[in-house]
Amino acid sequence: MANDVNLQYTFKLDAPYTKHVFLIDQSYASIQLSCDFSVHDWMMLLIWDPNNQLRAQYLKVNESAFRIQLSQQPDQCSYSAVPGEIISGEWTIELFSNGGNCNFDLRIEVNNHDSQLQPKQHWMTKQNKEPFFHLNQLNRTKVFNQEARWYKGDFHTHTTISDGKLTPELGMEQARKQGLDFFVATDHNVIPTNWVDSELLVIPGVEITSSKGHFNALGVDQWLDWRPTCQDGGMESEVGMNRLLRETKEANGVRSINHPLLRPWEWQFKQTDLREVDVIEIWNDPTYQDNPLATEHALKLWDELLLDGHKIYGIGGSDSHNLPTESYQEGGPPSLIGDPATYIYAENLSILSVLAGLRRGEAYVARGPELFFDIQDENGPVRLGSTFTGKLTYSFHYKNVPADSKVIWIKNGERVESTNLLTEGLTEKMFEIEKEYAYIRLEVRKENGELVAFTNPIFQGIKTPSIRNWEELLQKAGY
Repeated sequence: MANDVNLQYTFKLDAPYTKHVFLIDQSYASIQLSCDFSVHDWMMLLIWDPNNQLRAQYLKVNESAFRIQLSQQPDQCSYSAVPGEIISGEWTIELFSNGGNCNFDLRIEVNNHDSQLQPKQHWMTKQNKEPFFHLNQLNRTKVFNQEARWYKGDFHTHTTISDGKLTPELGMEQARKQGLDFFVATDHNVIPTNWVDSELLVIPGVEITSSKGHFNALGVDQWLDWRPTCQDGGMESEVGMNRLLRETKEANGVRSINHPLLRPWEWQFKQTDLREVDVIEIWNDPTYQDNPLATEHALKLWDELLLDGHKIYGIGGSDSHNLPTESYQEGGPPSLIGDPATYIYAENLSILSVLAGLRRGEAYVARGPELFFDIQDENGPVRLGSTFTGKLTYSFHYKNVPADSKVIWIKNGERVESTNLLTEGLTEKMFEIEKEYAYIRLEVRKENGELVAFTNPIFQGIKTPSIRNWEELLQKAGY
């Protein structure tokens, strides 16, 4: 058995992309990689073993040092590391940065002793033969609750795995405090391979984060090659981004365009094929000062999609990066996980059922209110995201609605009526639509117009879309 060994390398980073090699002289049970940098810049690191298999991912934000643990045992790996044999040979570290010059020291502590970390749910047991890892132990059918009902969750979260301030452990604690049923891990350009044990449903994901916009790959079960050094330009090119959207679907993921009109992080890929978009994050962190206006613009953009016949559904996401005690503005409200929350009607609480509910549009988004729907047409019950025919009775029970709020009924992008709401109660409206194609959705707003909830639409008929890509959509919406 080999003794403990410490190795140290010093590298120079003088370009937006650099690649360096370090040597592991023989096989070991585990490796701890420690990196110290001379600057506090945003930087993405990928580590590859001698078989050219990806073994670790890390996003360095403002810290000057960090550690990653690799092991044959999944429970002993860092959240972004791929378990497997630590083989001898030349390992490679790739670094992607904003182009500033710096030095960094790589220290490798290798040993054959187990170092037990906190118990985890692991989504893979070992690396695959392919260069890019698959979450081969992810159980998409594991049921956390058998009941068919509305489940509350957050589709956009960040932790210390990327640039969030909460560790995964503290993130899950905050999710419990917020009453969430499910939590989607969407750190920047990092797909977790394991997670802290929790009674909540945790869904793996990633926020593909380029300089021209962000999208979430929700429920994805394999690594996506976002690297700008790819032949097609990866996440920094139109062709590469369309590939990533296609590959997300192939990896069982749901594709969500994040904060599409929130500058400077708005979606700028004009040639995005709208057939490769499943949902749009209409409502991003409402406590961020520029988001109320960006949300109104996103709602208008969404109405143009729906009017054109697209069935692209709307969700929300807290996008929370801060501690629960912090605000973006002095004296302002805290930015919290689960604010806003997206509610999904699912047959049970499992990855498979939650994502199925999302794909069919049976979802609404809210900051406090809870809605329970009883929508009927001449053929029986109608569910959010589905179609109706003939006369329609749209009824819903609500609770936890702010005082002096009203529901706004929206048909084909136009506000047709508003109804005052109590804190709790029941309201309904009758519709009889003569047009071959139409949709109905609703919003709940405070007296001052502040949004507190919106639903996904229900549709009458089918319309063949004419808007093909993001550029055409922006032009149609006037943006």
